[in-house]
Amino acid sequence: MGRELIKVPYPVIVEGKYDKIRLSAVIEANIITTGGFSLFKDKEKIEYLKKMCDKRGAVVVFTDSDGAGLVIRNYLKNALGEGRKVYNLYTPRVEGKEKRKRIPSKEGILGVEGIDCDSLGSIFTAFLQRAGIENTETENMALERKTENKSRKIEKSRLYSDGLSGGEGSRGKRAALCRILGIPENISAGALIEAINLLGAADIYDKFVSDYVENQNSNYSS
Repeated sequence: MGRELIKVPYPVIVEGKYDKIRLSAVIEANIITTGGFSLFKDKEKIEYLKKMCDKRGAVVVFTDSDGAGLVIRNYLKNALGEGRKVYNLYTPRVEGKEKRKRIPSKEGILGVEGIDCDSLGSIFTAFLQRAGIENTETENMALERKTENKSRKIEKSRLYSDGLSGGEGSRGKRAALCRILGIPENISAGALIEAINLLGAADIYDKFVSDYVENQNSNYSS
């Protein structure tokens, strides 16, 4: 029997895809990667993070505990702006290197991807307890549950059937939809569905698909 995932109500920001893979084995949350220092030039991703923070009421920053991770934390603190709640969680400073790497990091300590699942679970369990989150449900989430029937969800399979995944021109269509939603154009199909549902944008999606089908040469794909 697999590990029971810890439900975290806030988006969790990590540095890279291997951090996300590791953390996905421990928590159930919207895990967003920064792409390392590329975040500094990615204004679209910052706007996306702001949207997610406003939607959920806060974000969790869980970058590595080395110097690079601290630089990214400080950048996020300023970029997200005052008035937005940011929770900072830290990994323990454990010496070593990740299995996939030939050499250790500059500071010789493990990043998020190298920390064992039990330790990661303890970090998030303690965080939820400190934050006073019972049943991992925030006020925002509780309100969303009350109106759940009014908030439709889009299934990932629809991206394929609607021509936004796996077909000719699908990337351009996804990028066009992302521009309308005000989120990064280069996110994956899975991340796009997650964003649509988190933002409650099912109606916007339907209108986009309808308009595109009616006008194959519309400006959406430009």
